[in-house]
Amino acid sequence: DDENDSSSKLKFNNFFYVSLYDHMYTRGYVEDMLDSDELPMCGCIEEMSPVSRADCTEMDTETVFKIEYDQTNDKLSASLQDSYNFDFRACQGTNPSNGGNANNDLASHVHRLKLEGKISSDSEERVFETLVGYAEPGNNNNEEACASAYKETTGLEYPVNNHQPQGFLDSAKADMIKGWTCDNDEPLTSIDVELYFGGPKGSGSYTVTVTASDESEGAVKQKCGGGDNHRFNVVPTEAMITAIMEGDMHVYAYGLDPLGNTYKGLSRSPKSYNNYASIGFLDSVTYGLIKGWACDKDTPLESIGVHLYFGGPAGSGSHTVEIIAGDTSENAVSKKCDGGDNHRFNVVMDDVMKNAMEDGDGKVYSYGLDTYGDESRNKQLSRSPKGVETEFTVTECTYEALVGKLGESTLKVMLGTDSMEEIKEKVTTMCDQAWSESVVSVPFTDVDDRFTNEFMGEYVAGDTFLNDETGTFQGTDEGANIDEFRDDEASSSIVEGFPEISECKYNTIMCCFGRDRQPNDNNGNCKDPIEQKCVDADPADNSNLCFTKHDNRAFPGKDEDEIHCHGLAWSDDENDSS
Repeated sequence: DDENDSSSKLKFNNFFYVSLYDHMYTRGYVEDMLDSDELPMCGCIEEMSPVSRADCTEMDTETVFKIEYDQTNDKLSASLQDSYNFDFRACQGTNPSNGGNANNDLASHVHRLKLEGKISSDSEERVFETLVGYAEPGNNNNEEACASAYKETTGLEYPVNNHQPQGFLDSAKADMIKGWTCDNDEPLTSIDVELYFGGPKGSGSYTVTVTASDESEGAVKQKCGGGDNHRFNVVPTEAMITAIMEGDMHVYAYGLDPLGNTYKGLSRSPKSYNNYASIGFLDSVTYGLIKGWACDKDTPLESIGVHLYFGGPAGSGSHTVEIIAGDTSENAVSKKCDGGDNHRFNVVMDDVMKNAMEDGDGKVYSYGLDTYGDESRNKQLSRSPKGVETEFTVTECTYEALVGKLGESTLKVMLGTDSMEEIKEKVTTMCDQAWSESVVSVPFTDVDDRFTNEFMGEYVAGDTFLNDETGTFQGTDEGANIDEFRDDEASSSIVEGFPEISECKYNTIMCCFGRDRQPNDNNGNCKDPIEQKCVDADPADNSNLCFTKHDNRAFPGKDEDEIHCHGLAWSDDENDSS
């Protein structure tokens, strides 16, 4: 491959556009196809379950590079001219079956990249193992391709299109576990539900079978095609709670097919019995005081613990201090925590903390501790980590401007020297570099400061408030931030990736969305009032889930309900702009 080709440099700009902007912000499409922990919403193509097809977006770039050779110093250099611009468009593709144009189709775009020598034949073949309807780009359902791929993978015939159980695990709390389920093949029958405590079906966890026979409302009756008794309400027993606490802190629910031995995990299952991770903010770090707040919405009246790490994150061996966020907090914090008046912390920085920070990476890391002791829910607080006065603005990048803003003593600490001559030299070099860089690389926290690598990993798995909540993104902070980033940095900077999608083996990322959370955008069927018409609304359908990769469970017909798949692909060369 040509090492100077320019087609993969901006793949994460493209991912931002496809996932956060075009589909979530603009259309309201969220969650994975089945709302299952085993099924990511977005991921490298090799991690996604087989579907018939997907739409596709590619980068549309305007770039001019100036190449110069300095004969005196025998040096070659390149610079990107100021007129550059990055934009997005539907993919251009070539139909794998007949060689014709097939735009806005991910498989056809991958085939085009292969024909152009930008990806290998092996990568194309592996992509086609997921986009099984690649030979018919315009066939959204393509049941025949699903059946063929299923038989090739499992050796079994594709099952007939009987209805499978459906339903929701609405909540799993200390006072009640509740939800509903039914099977449209037998709408007048109250079917059984298997509840597993502390682990999924097949893990050996404690289980109880109940019948969903409590009275259900009209909306459930409509979903089930009839019947008035499809709800279940279970008061947790001591045995259930013990199993939850000794297991993974989750409750799993499966509807049992009354006509056979099949089952289906209910939507929104599993539910965490420990429903919330710790939340909070590291507000500021100075050499005098470290301030912030933290709480756990499972126990809003309690003050939780906070771990502070100096000079490196948790697990790095850095100096650690445990405190209690028990100082008086304002109403805004109480509202965030769902109650309580004591969620703030104010810590005086001593010399041990200061030295540990300066000996490490210069930052303070803060983590809220989960009330129930679940380490997976000990979350790093928003705006963490922070260094001392790392975020500030100046109108001029000069030594005088920085001294006026921070003072000489702070500059000495930041630059690691007491020599004013050396400080001036370092500031001059730093500012020269700032002016010389034409294009900067930016992380997803530049979209919204909550979008850390950890957050984005949870987002592509189908979690975080972006996926869990229902309603419009218009008028929200995150919506405004995404819209602003689209018009600014997404078109002028290089967006950095995050671990879950940074090492895709076959140069392709795909998202498959299973829910529409946003009304009034002419996409999907979410409508006002959202409490009635957006609870489990569907996106506009453009694909067909064939079977799930982790357990080879088939989804004949539209058992998975409506889904919407969209992806992107790029060249082997890391400097390619696609």
